[in-house]
Amino acid sequence: MQFSDLILYSNRSGHTFRVHGQLPLNNVMIEERPDTPQQHSFSIYGGNRVITVAASSEEEKDKWLEDLTAAIQKCKTISKLANGVDSSSLYYFSLKSCSK
Repeated sequence: MQFSDLILYSNRSGHTFRVHGQLPLNNVMIEERPDTPQQHSFSIYGGNRVITVAASSEEEKDKWLEDLTAAIQKCKTISKLANGVDSSSLYYFSLKSCSK
């Protein structure tokens, strides 16, 4: 799950999700590695955590990367301007659906 300034990482447990932790977007880095054994995957680095995310297709992975990169950039920009920013300038991003 992605909010405007953090990522919650979780796993599905039946019909619900169990949250394991959170990563502030202003301290994360995303990396695509060709040597990853899992297909359509990438890593998110935040503090002392590394999370590997695997999408179901290359298209879905590209959408995740696009949305995460935009959210990280927006969060870093807002952090730099934090003293003069009001809450109306904060945006909430959602992951784009791959299905039409």
